[in-house]
Amino acid sequence: GPGQACYPTWTPDGQHVVYSYGHLTTTALQAVADGIDEGFNLYRVKASGGPATQLTVGRVRDYLPRVSAAGDTLWFTSTRGLRQNSAGIFRLALGDAAAEPTAVLAIDHASGGAVQPDPSPDGRVLAYATCVGVRANWRLCLLRASDPARTADLTSGDWLAYAPRWSPDGALIACTGYRPGEPGWGVYVVQARTGRAVRLDTGPGTARSPSWSPDGRELVFENDSG
Repeated sequence: GPGQACYPTWTPDGQHVVYSYGHLTTTALQAVADGIDEGFNLYRVKASGGPATQLTVGRVRDYLPRVSAAGDTLWFTSTRGLRQNSAGIFRLALGDAAAEPTAVLAIDHASGGAVQPDPSPDGRVLAYATCVGVRANWRLCLLRASDPARTADLTSGDWLAYAPRWSPDGALIACTGYRPGEPGWGVYVVQARTGRAVRLDTGPGTARSPSWSPDGRELVFENDSG
């Protein structure tokens, strides 16, 4: 149908896909006439197909969803309640039709924010990417799910990192990274406890957006060498 569907992610049981969807129109008047809420919101659909269930509502941008390993919490990036050109991290309790999105880390800044949340396998720690300021570098950070005010930098210095993905055993985080002098973006693996980072040999071309295989032995990623 019309509109744009993007940023799909699986539920842990493999039965559903959660994604961001928006149907943007040319004018606000036309949106009202069509009964369309001009925003990108989150939806859930059965992997076998069928009608989708809308999970969030509003003239906002809800995107980059990730479902906790327990399947009870949806983490996502959003512009909810933010006035500047920024984004924050929100969560939504699944299984409760009356639940509303809750702000976890809302950085209202002229340039920057916190994006790409990814919960650890045990659900205790959230990895995310953040960049605040025009000249700032993207870096990876961690926060405790039970106490979001407790954050810690996982990467720092003059190299850039974003798009974190926890390994199934919770020991490593794969990400997209770049250090000055390297030929382009590449895939890094970072130790969650120490922050030690190693760039993987992915061959020619730019590599990014890694994701783990279920057994944690392999990574799939994007590459533009072809």
